[in-house]
Amino acid sequence: MTFTLDRFAASIAPQDADLLAAVGDYVAWHVARQAGEFEPSSNDDVEIRTYLLDLRIGGAGREAVRRKITALERFYAWARDEELIESSPFDEFNFDRPLLNRAQIRRRPDRLGADPRERETARLRALNRLADHLNQSTDLKPALDSTLQTVVESLGLQTAWAFLWTEAGLAPATESTPAPHDFALCAARSLPPGLERDSNYHLRQPPDCHCQYLLREGLLRRAVNIVECTRLQASAAAAGDNRGLLFHASVPLIFRGRSFGLINVATDEWQFLGAADLQLLSAAGAQVSITLERARLFARSVEVGALEERNRLAREIHDTLAQGLTAITLNLETADALLEAEADPARARRAVREALMLARANLEEARRSVLDLRAAPLEGRTLTEALASLAAQFNLAPSSPRIRFRAASDSRALPLRLEVGLYRIAQEALTNALRHAAARQVTIDLTTGAGEVRLTVEDDGRGFDPVRVPKDRYGLIGLNERAKLLGGSLRLESSQGQGTRVEVAVADV
Repeated sequence: MTFTLDRFAASIAPQDADLLAAVGDYVAWHVARQAGEFEPSSNDDVEIRTYLLDLRIGGAGREAVRRKITALERFYAWARDEELIESSPFDEFNFDRPLLNRAQIRRRPDRLGADPRERETARLRALNRLADHLNQSTDLKPALDSTLQTVVESLGLQTAWAFLWTEAGLAPATESTPAPHDFALCAARSLPPGLERDSNYHLRQPPDCHCQYLLREGLLRRAVNIVECTRLQASAAAAGDNRGLLFHASVPLIFRGRSFGLINVATDEWQFLGAADLQLLSAAGAQVSITLERARLFARSVEVGALEERNRLAREIHDTLAQGLTAITLNLETADALLEAEADPARARRAVREALMLARANLEEARRSVLDLRAAPLEGRTLTEALASLAAQFNLAPSSPRIRFRAASDSRALPLRLEVGLYRIAQEALTNALRHAAARQVTIDLTTGAGEVRLTVEDDGRGFDPVRVPKDRYGLIGLNERAKLLGGSLRLESSQGQGTRVEVAVADV
């Protein structure tokens, strides 16, 4: 602060010392208000306007206020020329409006009560009412509507409206038509005719108003007073009846650094909100921000849930259709070879019938997978019995390698999710061995006990390099995903000419 003022002092003539004193008063007020160092900003219009109105309320005459305005305009022009700021607030805003008088700018009565205890009780009552509304609503539009109603009624305001920043991904849920720019009008309460006409044209249309720009740039971090509203100005210029509104207070909706949007509230033209009012608005904004974050997380959970369901269906369809077709193909290839060689027709007929039986069973499994039902082979069977049946089924195909199944288990029943998951893993590992390994023998081992289930599928086939698995080997991806979903681990061992071993271990809980 001292460094900036010293630089400014060096730029003015000695006879302009009163300019330096006026700027020094403003800087001291700013530091006391913000409890921090002062640096000029292009967006200090709200602070300047609040300072000038404080002067008027404190008894300063019009000429004294005008001298302050002249000094501040000179200071901000100097800061712009020194490239301390990009532009001066005085380039855009008029801080010396002709109708400003003591009667118009008197501080509005504190609607929450003059006594501190009464004020705190009223504030808590309003926030509790707002919390009840927010907790009862799962939709954003009713939540924002109830928020605006609460603050308007509690503070005796004329109007309020809420914008959501479309970057936050929530605004489309509250609008029937897309927003024309990146802020969507999502709720409004008691709008003046000038803002309400033509489907809220002056609120919805670009360009940004001042508070939207501040929020996007990360400069609006708290509830602020007396924001000069360019949308109200545009409406007034178009002969809109704004009921004397020119300024509003702005409440940013921010949760843990994530900006969702803002709420604007307005009252009579030259009145502005007191500290208690702003405190209530800030608390209300914090509650709404939590609701918006909850809505964002819910929407995200729906997306994740849909993705997980798509992945589940992909795994199930792969486990049923793809693996069932492998067994069907083996039988049909056998039948085709027998017919080509004009061998035993009875054997060929049996192979075709086996393929037909597998096709019917495969269709049933696909249906159950889509409906998320228990795997048909596990209906009325233990996992051990279902795996034994799976091995026997593949052994029926003459061209299939010999499938051996061994089980060492105690008498405890396994949780359903483990039985289904382990059955699908065994099914996938077996299908991979039949399709890719050219194995002569495949062994399936199931061991349960000591709080753990261990499933191993091992073949004596050609093997492969696990580091160089082709990208289209979705079966291996599915094996790993299923093991993780069961909370277990998958271990894959293979090398060229040495066969493949798949081992999954999961806790029996």
